[in-house]
Amino acid sequence: MVNMIEIVKKIRRFYCMNNTKNKNIIFNEKSLYMPSKYQPLIVGLFLIVSLLIHNVPLSNASNPFSANEYNDSSDTIQALKSFALSRINEDRAEHGLSTLLQSNNTAAQIHANELLQTKTISHMTMDGFKPYMLYSLYNGTGYIQQNVGQISYVLSNGGQNYYKASDLCNDYKRFYCPVIDQYKAINDLEYSMIHNDETCCNNGHKNNILNMFHTHVSIGIAFNKYYFVMVQNFENHYLNSDLKILK
Repeated sequence: MVNMIEIVKKIRRFYCMNNTKNKNIIFNEKSLYMPSKYQPLIVGLFLIVSLLIHNVPLSNASNPFSANEYNDSSDTIQALKSFALSRINEDRAEHGLSTLLQSNNTAAQIHANELLQTKTISHMTMDGFKPYMLYSLYNGTGYIQQNVGQISYVLSNGGQNYYKASDLCNDYKRFYCPVIDQYKAINDLEYSMIHNDETCCNNGHKNNILNMFHTHVSIGIAFNKYYFVMVQNFENHYLNSDLKILK
C-alpha cells in the first residue's frame, strides 16, 4: 500500500506537470492553421456539439461538493459528535475536570460545513463572522472559545492549498488516496490538541479543552472522502433563557 507521504508527493508532481509547458501538449501557430473556407463549418459543428453537451445530464459527474461526497447521514454525524464529546471528556477527566454537556447550538456545524466547501481553515466565516457572532446569530447566549482542526491531503511543499490537493484525489486513474477514517481523524485531532499544541499554537487548543469554567461544547463535523474538519465551540453557559433571539 502506498503511504500518505508518497501520495502527497505524487499529487505534487502531477500538479506541477500540468502547470509546466511541454512541447508535447503546447501547440504552435502553424499546427493550428486552417484554410479559411473550412472555418465556418468547424465553428458550426462546435456550436452544435456545445448545445448537445449542455443538455446532457451530469448526475454521474464527479463533484467534490455533491451531497453524496460529504456529511453522510445525520445519524452518522451525530455518532461522530458523540465520540468527539467522549474524547474531550476523557481528557478533562484525566485532569480532574468536570464533564461537558453537548450543546444544541448549530453554529459549529454551520461553520464546519463552510470550511469543507472552502477548505480554508479559519475561525472566521467567509461573511466575516467571528465565532461569538455566528454563535449569537444561532441563539447562543453564553461565552464561547473555539477550536478548529482538519485532516487533509496537502501538497508536499507544505503549502496551504488544501482545496487543490484534496480534489486531486478524485482522479482515480492517476493515483490512489486512502479514504480518511472519521473516527481516527477525531482521535488524531484530539490527541494533537492536547499533546502537540505548544509549538504550533502556544497550547491554545489544549487550554480550551481543559478550561475549568466551560460547561458545554457544540461540535461541528464535516467531511468527504479525502478531507475532514472539526469545529469545537466551548461554552460558558450558566443562564438559561426561555426567549429566543429574533433574527
